[in-house]
Amino acid sequence: GVKLLLEALPPRSAITTVVDIEQPPKEEVESLKTLAQGLPGDLSQIIEAKVSLLENMPRKSRRTHFILGYYPRDFLKLPLFPKIMLVPGKAQEAIQEKYEEARKRLHGLEGIALSQLSGLGVKARRLSKEEICDFFWEKLNPAKAKAGIVAPQISPLFSLRSQLATTPAVNGKDAFELGGLYHQALSLYVFGEKVDFGALDRL
Repeated sequence: GVKLLLEALPPRSAITTVVDIEQPPKEEVESLKTLAQGLPGDLSQIIEAKVSLLENMPRKSRRTHFILGYYPRDFLKLPLFPKIMLVPGKAQEAIQEKYEEARKRLHGLEGIALSQLSGLGVKARRLSKEEICDFFWEKLNPAKAKAGIVAPQISPLFSLRSQLATTPAVNGKDAFELGGLYHQALSLYVFGEKVDFGALDRL
């Protein structure tokens, strides 16, 4: 299914897949065990069978998030030191043009992704702004989210990164730690049939 989605995306598209797997809550299992002790034999066996199923179940629920993006230009040809100075008076105009281009491209990618997933029988929808903030808050601050601390009200005066990424990361040789959780990343690139000599040097 994901392979078909990747093949349907236009060149220079990017997609990040985040899969959340939730284990059966221990409280539910313990309450069922207590319930089974006070029931007659047949009913007790039914509850015990459910307890055994929950304890041996590899996962209880599974949620998948697709984060779509794109490269405005061929990322293999991006300059090592990009221009950061703009002609006075045209800075705002250039930013607005890039924003409109990005918005149109991302909406197009969204349509393709939703169409492909629908064809596979997968229910999918776009997250609201609040849901997106909550999603990144939970991923970037797992310990705080687990403790019940919710994402802050987003202010336009500061960057999203400074407001949502409030947990320092600890980098290691094979992984990095973030709020008590360890992560590894794997990047996959799909190239055309022909690749120029030296094109992979910047990866």
